[in-house]
Amino acid sequence: MALKNPGLYTDLGKKASDLLNKEFPDRKRLEIKTRTSNGVTFEANVTQNPDDSIVGDFKPKYNYGRQGIAFGASVDTHRNVKLDVSIAPVPETKVTVTGDATHDTITVEAEWRNPNATLNTAIDFFNPKGTNASLAAVGAYQNMSVGVQTRYSNNLFTAVNGVAAYSGLDYTATLYGQFKANKLGATFYQRINARTAVGADMSISTAEKSADSARLAVGGSYDLDPVTTVKAKFDTEGRLAASYAQRLSVNARAIVGGSVNTNNLTRTGNHTFGFTLQLND
Repeated sequence: MALKNPGLYTDLGKKASDLLNKEFPDRKRLEIKTRTSNGVTFEANVTQNPDDSIVGDFKPKYNYGRQGIAFGASVDTHRNVKLDVSIAPVPETKVTVTGDATHDTITVEAEWRNPNATLNTAIDFFNPKGTNASLAAVGAYQNMSVGVQTRYSNNLFTAVNGVAAYSGLDYTATLYGQFKANKLGATFYQRINARTAVGADMSISTAEKSADSARLAVGGSYDLDPVTTVKAKFDTEGRLAASYAQRLSVNARAIVGGSVNTNNLTRTGNHTFGFTLQLND
């Protein structure tokens, strides 16, 4: 029997990637999400970078409801302005058109899903630097999923990637290749119990012959209680990171994290600290 839905290409290996990369803040950030009674959502983010520069963005969105129609916009402090409209005429299909007022481009994205396969593509128009396009497809049978992805820009294929994933009851393992980047790798994620999860990501550069061409990152998370989670990870570059996340109330969640370079503990700028405050209605 096939998987209920194999997910998009970016979903393959996502559990391991999220465990090892998400919620390890290295800067100060405020995230606000709210929703009005008529279905309009607002998202605002303000970030203070390590160099003390402050950036922000604002994203309103309105779900019309009929045929999955949604209108959205995005504005940030770098003066980037985008408007988009998406429509899902049937549950398996979604089309999104995005206009970038800053770069004078229009991007059309299409997504199709069924229980055995998914397909998504994107192409932009009126780009003065040339056409950019991407295509990704995933097929699944029983517990196995296989995906391919390619990107095209300025008359060249800039990315050709592939991934194979196997999912068990409490674990997921993937093999992936980024062939234009000369990179091969594997990931593993396991939910050991209701509170504990572990993951690993190992990659190797096929263009390099030195021992430094291989990289391994391992990490895990543990739920201290239903509203508190601690995470830690370590990689072969010597970087050790940890984070502490707690839901303060129904409408607020805080994440504190930091990392140190264990290969050079005394060098200024080698270590990071950050926190994220998430507010929602």
